[in-house]
Amino acid sequence: MTGAARIIRTTAELQEVCAWFLTQEFVCVDTEFARERSYWPVLCLVQLGAPSGRREDAVLVDPLAGDMDLGPLFDLMHDDRILKIFHSGSQDFEIFAHFGHGVPRPVFDTQVGAAFCGYGHQVAYQSIVQDISRHAIDKGSRVTHWNRRPLTPRQMRYALDDVLYLPRIYRSLRERIGRRRRKRWVEEEMRSVLDPERYRNDPARAWTRLRTRSRDRRFLAILREVAAWREREAQRRDIPRQRVLGDAVLVEIARLAPCEVQDLSSLRLLRSKPARLARDGDGILEAVRRGADCAEEALPVPSAVVRISDSQTALASLLKVLLRAMAADHGIAEPIVATAEEIELLAMDAEADLPLLQGWRRDVFGEELLRLCRGEVALTVSSRRVVSVEMPPGGPLEG
Repeated sequence: MTGAARIIRTTAELQEVCAWFLTQEFVCVDTEFARERSYWPVLCLVQLGAPSGRREDAVLVDPLAGDMDLGPLFDLMHDDRILKIFHSGSQDFEIFAHFGHGVPRPVFDTQVGAAFCGYGHQVAYQSIVQDISRHAIDKGSRVTHWNRRPLTPRQMRYALDDVLYLPRIYRSLRERIGRRRRKRWVEEEMRSVLDPERYRNDPARAWTRLRTRSRDRRFLAILREVAAWREREAQRRDIPRQRVLGDAVLVEIARLAPCEVQDLSSLRLLRSKPARLARDGDGILEAVRRGADCAEEALPVPSAVVRISDSQTALASLLKVLLRAMAADHGIAEPIVATAEEIELLAMDAEADLPLLQGWRRDVFGEELLRLCRGEVALTVSSRRVVSVEMPPGGPLEG
């Protein structure tokens, strides 16, 4: 592992380099991919960096090189003996979950760790590099064609930069997290981030991404089946789902519930696409029939419409103020604790099943928010900071 950084293009080279990385304290990982014209991301490049942070100890793995077997790389990603360091790794995890048959483990995501160290929510890689390493990295190749060969020297420099600064960032965050006694918090968050269900594209759930205000359960059943058909077709043909059928077309089909191909051809959005109707008509109609014939007990149940009252809105405003103040005091990104929607749900129901009321979130933030809901504390300002203060027994109106 000496000399200039190199591109790995053969299985034998990949086996050798992965075996070397297994001898290290950790490995830094990033990927480059393309997915504009496909359903599944096309893995174009994998960057691996060593704890040394030296350019000569980093490699670029070229998945597009001949018939290279990526098995050794996937084995490395799942080897429990070595920690994998990513920054904002959700898209990388999705790629490895698809191609490597599982999410990498164990993992430390520096974007997640940074949120517990005062960097705000979803800090950009270049920002944290600038802050910790005092180095401005070149982002000129951010939008580039990674599937084209040969790679340019600038592309390779850009790609390597994405792993060369991770060792210093990781060590800095690890030290801060330990000093603040937040290791358990980060570990809980990483377990959530690495949940395989987050990266599984289940066709049966595809309809939940579509925007519709209808609460007609039969309409929703047809929409569910047509959306599932589209998702399976997009996966099978490996094309973007919008190229199979657009969202507006799906909703229109579910609304009209056509029974024959000629009914489909009457749809404004399909009228000018006879070739698509000839190819997909039978599959669409079969999906419509499944939804139309769905048993009553299996029909989708629309989410309950819960309207927040004026008094609950006022309480939610107070809860948000307290959460913001506490998050600032702890130097933690507020959105990672709770969303505005969760705070409103808490204002409506103090026993709601919310992440805010589980694990470290409940211990550090949730309990104090619940005390505000119960009137056990009030908000005041001290030294220009919002703080909570104990209320006397029975509240301020006692006596």
